[in-house]
Amino acid sequence: MSRFVRIALLFAASVSHVAQAAPVATPVRNVPQTYHGTVVDDPYRWLEDTDAAETKAWMRAQADATQRVIDRIPGRAQLLKQMLDAENAVAARALDVTRTASGHVFFTRRAVGAAHPALYVRSSLNGEDRMLIDVAARGAKTALDYFFPSPDGKRVAYGLSSAGSERAALYVMDVGSGRDIAGPFADAMWNGNGVSKWERDGKAFSFITLREPGTARSKTEAFEWNRTWRWSEDRPAAPTLVFDAAKPLGPAMIATESAQVFRYPDSAWEIMQVEDGVRRDSRALKRKVGSGESFAPFLQFDDGVSRFQVRGDTIYAVSRINAPRYQVVATSLVTPDWKSPHVVLPAGDYVVDNLHAARDALYVSVRDGARFRLFRIDYRSFAREEIVLPFPGTLRLHTNDNAQVGVLVSLGGWTNVTQHYAVGPKDSAVQLTTLQPRSGGDSLPGISSRVEMARSHDGVMVPLSIVQKDGAAKTGKTPTLIWAYGAYGFSQNPSLRSEYAGWLNAGYAYVNCHVRGGGEYGEAWYTAGKIATKANTWKDLIACAEHLIATGVTTPAKLGIVGRSAGGIAVGRAMTERPELFAVAAPGVGVLDAVRAETEPNGAGNTMEFGTVKQPDEFRALLAMSAYHHVKAGVKYPAAILPHGVNDSRVAVWQSSKMAAALQAARPDAKPVLLDLDYQAGHGRGSSREQQLASFANVLAFFLWQMGEPGFQPAAP
Repeated sequence: MSRFVRIALLFAASVSHVAQAAPVATPVRNVPQTYHGTVVDDPYRWLEDTDAAETKAWMRAQADATQRVIDRIPGRAQLLKQMLDAENAVAARALDVTRTASGHVFFTRRAVGAAHPALYVRSSLNGEDRMLIDVAARGAKTALDYFFPSPDGKRVAYGLSSAGSERAALYVMDVGSGRDIAGPFADAMWNGNGVSKWERDGKAFSFITLREPGTARSKTEAFEWNRTWRWSEDRPAAPTLVFDAAKPLGPAMIATESAQVFRYPDSAWEIMQVEDGVRRDSRALKRKVGSGESFAPFLQFDDGVSRFQVRGDTIYAVSRINAPRYQVVATSLVTPDWKSPHVVLPAGDYVVDNLHAARDALYVSVRDGARFRLFRIDYRSFAREEIVLPFPGTLRLHTNDNAQVGVLVSLGGWTNVTQHYAVGPKDSAVQLTTLQPRSGGDSLPGISSRVEMARSHDGVMVPLSIVQKDGAAKTGKTPTLIWAYGAYGFSQNPSLRSEYAGWLNAGYAYVNCHVRGGGEYGEAWYTAGKIATKANTWKDLIACAEHLIATGVTTPAKLGIVGRSAGGIAVGRAMTERPELFAVAAPGVGVLDAVRAETEPNGAGNTMEFGTVKQPDEFRALLAMSAYHHVKAGVKYPAAILPHGVNDSRVAVWQSSKMAAALQAARPDAKPVLLDLDYQAGHGRGSSREQQLASFANVLAFFLWQMGEPGFQPAAP
């Protein structure tokens, strides 16, 4: 007998009270659909047609109504000012850093008050700064998506996109003159930083674009069948097609795969790395440089390798095989043996994070509990030396050319701004660079962090990072914000954010709940919050909330939850499963209708993370994690604000629209549900810093209103 899943088929009524967000009734046009014998109702599917005039009008009415409500929260402007003051108290922020074989250092830096970071270059680590790309001069809504310089530092390829779309166009610049010598090449998405994309003479590089224009039969195919190109100085205006994944021009591919071609110094091999959607493991092929031969496979997905680098005829890799928290292994590139490779850094209590094969040694970062550690490992003996870090925090290995000795890294914490350090081949400790200017805003005085453990529904202990004023009393009345994510194996690491400066200085608590689905404890922690086990993610969040209440930090009336993107699953399902536990929730750019997510352009590539409706068991998992399908009539849900960029290419804006409509219809108590749309934004990348802060000021002001905090209560109309 079919199980029927029903959402309340109600009309959202307009109410004059300031709390009510729905400006007009939202029509119910139910579309029941049967999946493996289960009928799933979808009363607001019509909102998925974002090109329809009616949908556009509905979205605009929602956005305008939200803005009117936000404008009436008296403390919001001051909250944004505190965020901007904290942001501007830090001298210009150095962000992405890349060092080339020639010693040039390319980096992005956002000046105080600037909307976006600009691209700079130094001829050496301690050289003078020279601006290459003033992004602001390219247009107010333009963002720099990526850059990758040539090994000799004479050229740099970079991508620009507009209004948060991430549909980057690629350009090539001559660094000496600062002039573009090629481009734009359209739809050059997904090209991250990486010196090894360039051939070693600096005259050619590999990049990818979306499929051939006009060949997609539906929006679900938009990001399938990517193409790989070779740009060279011989044909600067006409890159050569290396292969089209949809055509027999190279190795066999499937629709969701894409490939990059890399070359490493002191290696006779050209490497093609193939990634499949959001799968963590990679497969790879090789051929001799200049041979013109076909690429031959040497690494398969089942070999369990997520990251690797090549030095000579040896490949160094992060492997999950027989290592739940990963280990570093090495094997021959000529005759690889993934079943019994050399173990370079054995599995331990730590979680292996990343590696860099420098000219002098192998550098490996690991996460050990609440701190990171950095090791230098000798290529011959595999003896390792630990590099001293100045404080516990988040360590990141920057993009370093493998021909360079040492490594450049960054380190930041919950209360320390990110700084950039160099490690030379003889250094026993990191050395501070001048990439990040020092300033009075580099730390939050009087604020500290601690780690506590919450017992989840199945007895598993889940870590919480709690950031508060020193000596904060547990009164049980502290406004508290919990952040949760839990997907793709991504760890939520310490980072000082201007968004929380005013919140923390006011004595409120910020908590990061390290739910399963993340990578805090390695592969097992990740897979314990994926597809069939995804319920652990939101149940861990619920456990964190219960822990904070039981230990006297806060109460449900003062507790709010936030999660972005895949974090919308955790937040959406926690608020629908335990609505009485929270005062307010903010799923931002969230995955909220997991059942229909596969119909998006980015959907197919994510099925390995969340599941596919084509498989009965995975469909049931998707239905279980889909917050939209768990909204019921008459339930007193927490107040909610749903921020979303209309140009989002990763999570469609209709995910938030449908969830907002369902919540507005279900609420008998007129608690507000605000759909906060930004028509000049996407998933977040590409938004100006002030855009980002303004959006989050809306969230925090809304939270404090709903928590009953003085100074945030709107006057009666």
